[in-house]
Amino acid sequence: MRKVVSSKEGTASLADIKGYNVGGKTGTAESYGDKKNRINTFISIFPTNKPKYTLFVMLENPEINNDLIYNYRGVKTKAPFNTSGWNSVYVSGKIIEKIGPILAINNEELNHQHVVKKSN
Repeated sequence: MRKVVSSKEGTASLADIKGYNVGGKTGTAESYGDKKNRINTFISIFPTNKPKYTLFVMLENPEINNDLIYNYRGVKTKAPFNTSGWNSVYVSGKIIEKIGPILAINNEELNHQHVVKKSN
């Protein structure tokens, strides 16, 4: 599940929030007989090294936000598709980014930069 978020071939790189080790699975479903109606989902777990939290985001008939610029694998771009990898994954990443510190998740990157360890 981690590779779906962290690898170049994965469909969920917009949820790769540094230090939180997010893993997950995307899902894009079209309505039978009507390809305009969609349900896009992303279920994530974090941190994947010791899973403690699950987040499920489901969007019904999401629209492409033509004004939003994504940082997709280091490249600034607009969403080319109306699939879960571009919307429910993005929403999940933003939620995890905001709730991680509130949940006191051990963000390794943050701890190495800003926390002074006590000596024994």
